[in-house]
Amino acid sequence: MTQRWLKAVLLALLVLSQLIGISAATPVQIVYTAADIPDGASGTDLWKYDYSVESQAFLAGSAFMIASDPLLVSDLQPDVVPAGWSAFVLLPDPLEFLPEFEFLAVADTDDLALTRAFSVRFAWHGAGTPPAQAFTVFDSDFNVTATGTTILPQDGTPIPPENVVTEPDTVLLLLIVLPAALFAARRPRVRS
Repeated sequence: MTQRWLKAVLLALLVLSQLIGISAATPVQIVYTAADIPDGASGTDLWKYDYSVESQAFLAGSAFMIASDPLLVSDLQPDVVPAGWSAFVLLPDPLEFLPEFEFLAVADTDDLALTRAFSVRFAWHGAGTPPAQAFTVFDSDFNVTATGTTILPQDGTPIPPENVVTEPDTVLLLLIVLPAALFAARRPRVRS
């Protein structure tokens, strides 16, 4: 009877994990290149960031946001957005709720690709080449799932998907450990 019960619990856990979409989290990297493009108006230094968002599948409604300093960047606009995504530029808020320009991209449908390309154009008001930027990744409920800084290709090699070291999901661990602990507590002890 105990083996049947254990098999039933393990089968239920497997089915439940598939139903609620438990998966191991993978790290997100956003690799960027900055390119000086021909200037349209006198005194305006136009640039383009090309982004490669790597090593994570995005489910419908999940998103990422990349920040830009409003003292150094203006006229930020999406240039290239892959199919199945929507892109927006959020303007700085004078009340400091959103102190920076934000490039926001939202997955309209499940995007299971491990690499996707985006680009934005902007007017650069700083000296030299525009720097790396902070980014935030959100799930479909707008909970933060990852944060980081964009990197140049020569600063770090993007993580190939087959070499990603993942961490188990907390819910999955609880689904495995809790029934095992209950089963161990129920077992009669053998007296010697």
